[in-house]
Amino acid sequence: MNKVEGENIQERTVEAFAERPMIVFLGCIPFVIRPITLTQIWEIGNIVKDMIPIEKEKVENIISDVAAVLSYSKEGINIANIIVLFMFRSRWMRWLFGNYVKKRLTVKKHKKIQNFMARSMDPAFFLSTIIFLRGITELTKPTNIAEAIVPGPQLVE
Repeated sequence: MNKVEGENIQERTVEAFAERPMIVFLGCIPFVIRPITLTQIWEIGNIVKDMIPIEKEKVENIISDVAAVLSYSKEGINIANIIVLFMFRSRWMRWLFGNYVKKRLTVKKHKKIQNFMARSMDPAFFLSTIIFLRGITELTKPTNIAEAIVPGPQLVE
């Protein structure tokens, strides 16, 4: 058993480092989904910031799961838009296949794409990149301090 589990972990590690795309069939068309880019994260963030936060008290008071889903059904279009943003990097492909994907996206396919999205979103890499860029910004800020003259013998060219 340990050998099988070790192989699964190794396969997942290799897939993460290789950043292999995933193929999803929606209808009769196969779609190749590549790992997410930083621009796609930014575009998805623009959609997510406008979404209504889920209130725990409101959901707990609802008796059935169907009623809970229907109470937040207006967010379904945002979820479908996020999947389309994740699947296609170019605006042209989003325009061309967006409605096709939204009409044929099932819960099972959504979960498969969402799991792939979660694996390709590496928060450690993303946050370390932001920290690195902020540090570079601080280091490269122009200052009004004149250059210091180092005491000692001057080199004559």
